[in-house]
Amino acid sequence: MEIIPSQSKNQWRAMVVTFSTIPSTVDSARCRCRSAGGAAIALALALAGMMVPQGVAAAQYEPIPLPADDAIEDTLSEKDIPTGQGSFARDYSVKLNAGERVEIEVASDHFDTVLLLLASDGSTVADNDDRGDGSTNSMLFTRIESSDTYTIRVQGYGNTTGGPFDLRLQRFRPIGAPAATMP
Repeated sequence: MEIIPSQSKNQWRAMVVTFSTIPSTVDSARCRCRSAGGAAIALALALAGMMVPQGVAAAQYEPIPLPADDAIEDTLSEKDIPTGQGSFARDYSVKLNAGERVEIEVASDHFDTVLLLLASDGSTVADNDDRGDGSTNSMLFTRIESSDTYTIRVQGYGNTTGGPFDLRLQRFRPIGAPAATMP
């Protein structure tokens, strides 16, 4: 990768980034810079992880649908989404309805779990690292404000490659609410 900054002084630096090979990870990118500041290097390295060879269609990312029973046994590995913090993440999509109260739990004997519930716009609805019982498993409880397809993200804490885990979602309805409002 070669970074060539513009000569303009009072504008953001424009740069041309060329690759002889497409790096598989940002860490594997080799960078040769001419008169580029640290910010330009950081930007180029960030872009390196997102580059797609010309003529190759980028695959559209889709989270794994959570099964109908709202539970799954799965494995987090180095093939999943890099978090940029030394660990990896795996996403699951689930349709949740306004007014539902949900408990989401992830448990693993192999890694320290982190759990996030994300809205369709990418904002964090709720998150949890350690559930408070002395374990490194994660659990969150929240009320759903609007009906939408949400993403449940399971990731490792710190520098971990992951391992097997169990993910479970439990739906609660308010006392007196008709059962028909629940999926």
